[in-house]
Amino acid sequence: MLPGGQGGTIMDFIAVLSGNWHHTAALKALVTSHPVYGATQAEELFRIFTSERGSPLVILDTPLGSKGIASLRSRCPASSVVVTTSLPEMAREDETLRYIPWKTLNTPETITELLGPPRSKSSLHVLVGKSPVMEKVRQEIAIAARSNLPVHLYGETGTGKEIAAHLIHQTLHPDGPDMVIANCSDLSDTLARCKLFGTRKGAFTDAKEDTMGLVEMANGSTLFLDELEDLCPTTQSLLLRLLEHGTYQRVGESVTRHARFHLLTASNVPLSTLRMTGRLRSDLFYRLCGYPVKMPPLRSHKEDIPLLVSHFLQNLGEPRPVTEESLGRLESLYWQGNVRELFSVLKQAIARSVGKQAISIEPEILEADEQPLLPFPW
Repeated sequence: MLPGGQGGTIMDFIAVLSGNWHHTAALKALVTSHPVYGATQAEELFRIFTSERGSPLVILDTPLGSKGIASLRSRCPASSVVVTTSLPEMAREDETLRYIPWKTLNTPETITELLGPPRSKSSLHVLVGKSPVMEKVRQEIAIAARSNLPVHLYGETGTGKEIAAHLIHQTLHPDGPDMVIANCSDLSDTLARCKLFGTRKGAFTDAKEDTMGLVEMANGSTLFLDELEDLCPTTQSLLLRLLEHGTYQRVGESVTRHARFHLLTASNVPLSTLRMTGRLRSDLFYRLCGYPVKMPPLRSHKEDIPLLVSHFLQNLGEPRPVTEESLGRLESLYWQGNVRELFSVLKQAIARSVGKQAISIEPEILEADEQPLLPFPW
């Protein structure tokens, strides 16, 4: 049996390290039971482990080297399963690393055995908190999902914009395919049209097969454009035409295709700010500003910190509690990185509390939580 199979650990999501975005897109089209996240650099892969909860199936489609493998092992959850499609020699040296060629890996049977039985979607994406602030957010999300309008989620980094997007998608398509997620910084190069609309075999030298774009994968479902502030002008023009006419063409193809999907976008600032600063076209602004939802910073609902801590420890299977003194310390901080920073601090605290009966938050862990707007030292 493969690692992580039906008798092993249940995986919560897939993280792919690959320089070939076609491979990540193929897995997103193949896997409907679990979220699939792509990364082109090792550090980007490590950030996925920080932002997502649970055990990942890690697929290395790019050589990482022995030092990179060691770093990966130290930074991803211990219950994760790591598979390589390009490093058979590393798999021979490291028995915990399984080598599976891409053609074998990219099949429903292999993926199902690696992932184990899927968990319910409702357990993967949860907004934790009982404060009035969080209750208001839940109400806004419910209204946004019923509106059938383009929804824009905005707020500081780490406030849960992607979780909110998943909740809206689950309301719109409770039994449908997973939401298609695109980071707009990945759509800011010369291949933006290929990534959005797909390619026809032979359209250019590396187009060795027909490929689906993000729009085609999202047809009948939801397309979530994250970090909208990074969307380049060329891609904005392509997106505007798609939203106006609902049609597109694959690169190298003259056939006009149609797409219907719910559009969700997210950024760190409101759409109006992006428009005023010239980072968003005015005509595209009016297409995207259907229903805005602001995700609140953690400092506005610190009373939810004990619940967030409990939720995080439960997801990790960590039986030990955080000391009362440490909880009070957590509630006194500003939390510039919001919930993402909180979870990062908890991971460090767990690592430092090995052999102890309770988890304590030592002051040195919190040194990175600097207060905002402090003057520079020069």
